Order: sequence, then C-alpha cells, then structure tokens
Amino acid sequence: MATRELIPLLGVRCVRRFEPDTEGILARLIKESTMDEGTAKFMFSMGDRVQMAESTEVGTVVGRAEYQASENHYFVRYRAGDGRQTECWWGESALAAAED
Repeated sequence: MATRELIPLLGVRCVRRFEPDTEGILARLIKESTMDEGTAKFMFSMGDRVQMAESTEVGTVVGRAEYQASENHYFVRYRAGDGRQTECWWGESALAAAED
C-alpha cells in the first residue's frame, strides 16, 4: 500500500508517493543498464597484473575508466624504471597482461 506524505516547500504543498519495490524495479534497471550494447568490455580486471607495452615495468590495475570516444583506461600502480612507486592512467593499447 502506498504512503503519502505532504511536504511544505517554499509555501507550496507537494505530494510524494512511495511505493514498495515489490517487482525489484531497481535491480531490473541496474541489470538492463549493464546489458547495454554500448557498454565497453574491459580487457583487464581490478587487481590484474599488467606490463607496460614498451617497457619492462609491471604493475597492478587499481582503477578503470571507460569513455564514449576513446579507448578504456586503467589506473596502474607500479614501480617505475628508476625504482620509485608511482601511479598513472594508461590506455588499454599501452598495456599487456603480465607474464607470471
């Protein structure tokens, strides 16, 4: 059964209607949004070990980003060639799966 609540807002009365989520509407919307054909597929998962394509530096994926008009990017934590720990965003084409 719906519950109605009157809320004064700048002298105007508003009616908010709250319905129970009996059909799992939120869950269905989330599922549909993740099934969108335009959703990018990530090559690497969080925590994956990756190697920079043009060097021997190896690191761990700690973040990911997808863009409408660009390749996927990964935030990688790694030890730079000079020994410093660093983090940087890298495009998917600049990374490869690290060999164990």
